[in-house]
Amino acid sequence: MSKMELLASEPIEAYPDYDAKKHLEIKEALIRILGPEWVSDEPEITQAYSRDWTAPGILEPRRPEFVVLPGSVEDVRAITKLANRLKFNLLPIGTGLCGLAGTLPNRGCTVTVDLAKRMNRIIRLDSKNMYAVVEPGVTYAQLHAEALKVGLTLSGAPEAGAQAKVLANHLFFALTGKSQRYGHAPHRILGAEIVLPDGELICLGSAATTNEYFWGSGPGPDLIGLIRGLTCSHGGLGIVTKLAVKLYPWPGPRVWPVEGYIPEKRVILPKDKFRWYLIKLPSEEKVIEAIYEIGRSEIGYAVHHFCAYYMNTWWAKSCEEYWRTWEEGYFQKLHPSLAVCLAGLTSPKQLEYEEKILKQIVEELGGEFVKDEKNWIEYTASNWLLDAQGPRMHRPSGTYSLFALDILDPEWADKVTRPNESLGDKVREKYTPPLVDDDHSHWIHSIEFGHYAVGEQDFLVEKSSLESVKASMQSVMEYITTALKEGSPCGVPQMASGRLNEFAGPVMGNYHVWLRKIKEAFDPNYVANPPYPIPIPEKEPKP
Repeated sequence: MSKMELLASEPIEAYPDYDAKKHLEIKEALIRILGPEWVSDEPEITQAYSRDWTAPGILEPRRPEFVVLPGSVEDVRAITKLANRLKFNLLPIGTGLCGLAGTLPNRGCTVTVDLAKRMNRIIRLDSKNMYAVVEPGVTYAQLHAEALKVGLTLSGAPEAGAQAKVLANHLFFALTGKSQRYGHAPHRILGAEIVLPDGELICLGSAATTNEYFWGSGPGPDLIGLIRGLTCSHGGLGIVTKLAVKLYPWPGPRVWPVEGYIPEKRVILPKDKFRWYLIKLPSEEKVIEAIYEIGRSEIGYAVHHFCAYYMNTWWAKSCEEYWRTWEEGYFQKLHPSLAVCLAGLTSPKQLEYEEKILKQIVEELGGEFVKDEKNWIEYTASNWLLDAQGPRMHRPSGTYSLFALDILDPEWADKVTRPNESLGDKVREKYTPPLVDDDHSHWIHSIEFGHYAVGEQDFLVEKSSLESVKASMQSVMEYITTALKEGSPCGVPQMASGRLNEFAGPVMGNYHVWLRKIKEAFDPNYVANPPYPIPIPEKEPKP
């Protein structure tokens, strides 16, 4: 057995806070609620829920004592009330792949509530009013397939891939390929049903006063912020069991035009409705200028500034192909570049008009349209509209991590991620190797016609190397510490979660104090996925 395998092999009985009598009491109570087939404490089951793909998840795995599969909101309410009575932790998950909340609390009995296996219905798909109501287990692929049949689409698939859950992803970040035109997640959530940490059931948004979901909020103050900030509370303020999301007109085919099989799957969208362009620009400054000009012209379906690592990892069909192409330097030669998709949402004339505007902008900025010699568009770009390529980012080295993930204006997003100049790049150089070379990874994604953008700075981590995984944690902590100390542009404040909130709060207006008050008002027993949105206070030991 390797060192990496040993990290997750410790039995539950070896945990210092394990209580055999309490374990049996909780197990019997859960079985009374759900039945024996939906409750498990078997090691081969709990092992599968012991960690996520991030460095903390790899280095600090912890098995839940139980995994339960509720089948209804009534089941979720009963489990939540039981957690308050018997004082155990609840960790709700969809895929369980979220990079910030997959690691279990490091104290007390934890019950992982897998909402995806049985609660996976599309409750309603309203083609007239263009919205859908889903349970936690519904994936983007599942909903897209049904929406396309009636000429509708979501705002795209998230970078995590179309296997991600619609509900969980909308709560967490929900950045999708078509955010240039359709914006960020808060605009797309129309209503929700949530089980609060005490078991009470409430409805948010328009669902607060009616069973209809076609507008974004009900009258008066709304508690939607309980479940949705920039990155949500990861179940720390309740479990969402139903979500309504906005759909949009789809001008393309009613069946997704895929050819071949993974990894050779290709998508070719009709060219009278969709056109993709790879544009090489003279400098990073010109890239940002182009994003602003495209936005001011109100054209574009998707607009992304990709680095070589992103372009290569989404295109390569294997780890070997990735590194072979990396050594060739093909995608490095395209940098700095923009990937732009135009769509004829109203008619082919709209597409022709937008293309003329785009060509004029590129000419004025001294750019050039790049010939797609490796069929990058067919393998990757079209998929950004519905399929996404995020899982391929793990292919070169097994996993990755990030310094910055910020939603700002495009110019500031560039400052956060600029190669050779940003704080993240300076820190990364100190830890490479054992971190893996990615030639200054960065990504800028235009949102709402360039009114704001996402700036993301990732780096490759060799998953099979403990040295590399530890270096990723050390480098991220150095980045955060330096950024907070020097006031450098970074994504820490917006992406802070759990323990990071207490770390960043004292130098950012003590916002963590308010988070603590909110947490204790809704969850005084700290049963709802501690340590989110803020950890259990050390001076008051709780489960």
